[in-house]
Amino acid sequence: MSPIPEKDRTKLLKPFIEKCFGKLRGFPAPNPLTQLLITQLLNLWNKTHPGYEEEIFVSARQRISEAGFNGNELRKELLRELREILKEDPHLSICCRTAENLAVVIDLRILQGLLVYAHYVDEHSSYFEDVYKHFESELYAAPYRRLALFHLFNFEPEVEPLTLGNINILKKHELNIPRILGESTPYSSLHLPGVGNHFIIYQDTEPPGKDINEWLDSKEEESWDFLTLLRLFKDGIIDIDYRTCYFEPEWVNLIWKGGIYFIGDIRNDSVKPSYTLLKKELPKLKNYRLAQHKYSARLKNLSSGLGKTIDRTGIHLANYHEKELKEERFIDLIIALESLFTPSSRDELTYRISQFAGVLLGGRKKGHKVYEFIKDMMKMRGKLFHGQDDVTDKLIPDEKLHNLASLIREACLRFIVFYLRDGNRRDEIHQKIVKATFDSALADKIREESDPDRFVEEKI
Repeated sequence: MSPIPEKDRTKLLKPFIEKCFGKLRGFPAPNPLTQLLITQLLNLWNKTHPGYEEEIFVSARQRISEAGFNGNELRKELLRELREILKEDPHLSICCRTAENLAVVIDLRILQGLLVYAHYVDEHSSYFEDVYKHFESELYAAPYRRLALFHLFNFEPEVEPLTLGNINILKKHELNIPRILGESTPYSSLHLPGVGNHFIIYQDTEPPGKDINEWLDSKEEESWDFLTLLRLFKDGIIDIDYRTCYFEPEWVNLIWKGGIYFIGDIRNDSVKPSYTLLKKELPKLKNYRLAQHKYSARLKNLSSGLGKTIDRTGIHLANYHEKELKEERFIDLIIALESLFTPSSRDELTYRISQFAGVLLGGRKKGHKVYEFIKDMMKMRGKLFHGQDDVTDKLIPDEKLHNLASLIREACLRFIVFYLRDGNRRDEIHQKIVKATFDSALADKIREESDPDRFVEEKI
């Protein structure tokens, strides 16, 4: 992005800083690191300031008076000039919003350094000019904008950047991530390598608000809707583990973030399989996204019996993506499986669930294989739930866990299709599956009617 043109920059800033430097460098300080700054002057007479302490502030005001300053008059003068600068400079105005915030930037980005080293340089040297030139280049490095970033854990697309409607996904270089999080190190100690560097990113030029969480929250629902779509679209572990915001130019973060800032729990666990989105899958994903938008009202109103089943299944399928312990992930998958396939009659539970899954997910060629696999998983469920065994790698290898997750993902999608075709009762679906157990043609018809790809092609 291009810097702010010089014609759009205030001419008041440089003489203001030069004046402050000239006045404050003469103030006697115990040592060069405790120089009086603009922000301190503005707050010493502000009894509403959160850090105001009468005894300390009175003592500081006396020291200023003894040094020959009329502190309160100087404070009023500084405030007036800071406000004039903001009034004349739209860029600084939108970045800082208040005179107090502009004072913070001047203090920390230039004045503090000037004052610390003022004792060691000649008064007539080019020191001020050199430092101010660098400060100005940072201040006007780019137009203001704000970004909301939602980290996609374990996500590796073949295409980047990736845009689907309002969703923009970009990969951030590992050297940029510390700055995004507010860390001062060259490499992040929070976001470790191997977890993916892709983010859903929203950006605009609206002024910063007092509560940056509010803006992040406004983007959360859309991000989680898209995450849900990705989880249903194909196999692979994917999560939004944290979100944060970032302002440009970089110095604006000093005001509105004030250090390390993120919401969530940054994941650094290693899970397989990673979520790899292929280039050839993009057209299909775009159609799924269009279908999600088209039926958004219906998908958000999951109040019917079947809707509640889908909602409950979705919660536990999401837990599978978000949790680290294999036992917990397996339990959530079993609960999701039972939410979809448990019949109204509790008789022969394992047989019924395995039978329903085999008919709906397996078809003529794989029905028995799916049946046997689900029955095996239900046995493992019994051992775990009754304390007979731990879910060790030997008992349930990763491959079986992933296979179970894949079948539940497909089943959830098919139940969603039933729901969008005006189905409202889970029992009605179960009754159809029972009838199809010994009727291959009916089983094929049920699978065709619930095929998500076919449904999307019909409706989009």
